[in-house]
Amino acid sequence: MPQLRIVKKTTETVTPSGDESPVVTDRVKSDWNDFLGYLDKKGVRGKPDLDKNNTGNQYFQQYLKENPKTSLSVEIIPEIRKQYILERNKGIEDIKAGRAQLMGKSGQDVDFSPFMRHIVLNEQSKDPNYVGQHLTQTPFRGTALVSRDTGKIVAQNQFNNPNVGILQSMQNLKNQAQLTSLNK
Repeated sequence: MPQLRIVKKTTETVTPSGDESPVVTDRVKSDWNDFLGYLDKKGVRGKPDLDKNNTGNQYFQQYLKENPKTSLSVEIIPEIRKQYILERNKGIEDIKAGRAQLMGKSGQDVDFSPFMRHIVLNEQSKDPNYVGQHLTQTPFRGTALVSRDTGKIVAQNQFNNPNVGILQSMQNLKNQAQLTSLNK
């Protein structure tokens, strides 16, 4: 499995190795959020128990087995990590520029160390590609629900909480499917 290592670490940002942009499509983000929902249902998302006895990777492998049409794979984990690093760094830029706040503050003098700290901790871990407590804490924002049958976007989510819009859209689609089957 390819390794992605920090080449520069400061108190503010981490920089992934490799200059290319991560290949994390909306479909990958949506599927990753779906995996995090799977872990939520199991009661283990972001929990230290994932780091014991290879539990996190076992859940990931089980998810892949139960969801054969997912775009996720072991090989995409370094790209997901890189995307999280880029999103953390973008968030810090937004806070510095006053476009966002961290604990009610913005600007250059903000202590950024708590912002998405789990991403930094993941990069400092022995195996950053391990699907453990740090990597599973944060869902991607601005995701889309993609039909696994057609590959087309059936719902997009622009909310700050990525689970709200997607779950509501999924329920609406489920209700529509039930109504359609009743009307036949």
